Amino acid sequence: MLCRTYVVAVLINLLPLGIFAKTSFRVGLVEGGPAAILKARDSTPQGAAPIFFEKYIFPELKKKFDLEVSWDLSPAPRLFRELSNGHLDMLCFVAKTPEREKLYAFSSVEMFHETGVLIVHMDSFPGKDSIPPQDLTGKTIGQLIGTYIPDFYSLYKVKILEISGDDVSQRISDLVNNKRIDGAFILLQETAQYLVQSNNLKHLKVVKLTDWPPVTVTAAYRKDIDPALKSFIDDLLRKHKGQFEELIKSYMK
Repeated sequence: MLCRTYVVAVLINLLPLGIFAKTSFRVGLVEGGPAAILKARDSTPQGAAPIFFEKYIFPELKKKFDLEVSWDLSPAPRLFRELSNGHLDMLCFVAKTPEREKLYAFSSVEMFHETGVLIVHMDSFPGKDSIPPQDLTGKTIGQLIGTYIPDFYSLYKVKILEISGDDVSQRISDLVNNKRIDGAFILLQETAQYLVQSNNLKHLKVVKLTDWPPVTVTAAYRKDIDPALKSFIDDLLRKHKGQFEELIKSYMK
């Protein structure tokens, strides 16, 4: 009996320490309403993306893989660092570029596919709701820190002024009003419209950029994610993409 007890004890000690514990899965959110609305000192994210993931994605991950999912609401630059070093499992939503594909694995599901927009003063580009990038030649554009930077900036000598802080909408409004920037670049049209409408910034408008290749925006994963897990999440995103789009529309009403 003593021998059998000893063998069992050795086997238990040889097993991985976490085999009896639930596995954690950390998900980050890149701020931008209506998809991701993050308020200061609020540990619970709001917006279409949290509702979507907590209803259609996270319960299935727990059921299939016994994953305990948690949100990471760190600033965007830190989230990208955490994703690249493997401390973050998934980041929503990220512009897919050749440079980023070297660092992260990307979902095969396009959640957005856009060329980008500008938030400008109501008097800018009179009579136009869209412009080509060459109309920005030599202008100064506000760029949120850690966000996608279009290739045409260097082509048309566009100058960048980085924008950061808690109240991004007010910061953009002040910079435009004081003519420190000619506009602020936002990749997703819904995000720009939500920012202007929800903050009642009637002196600003959204102008779409045209004549430039669109960019895919989707979920990014740590590079070494289990292929079976990635495929499972991608299938769920594909299956429920329509519900996500309806949630986005509900916030824009």
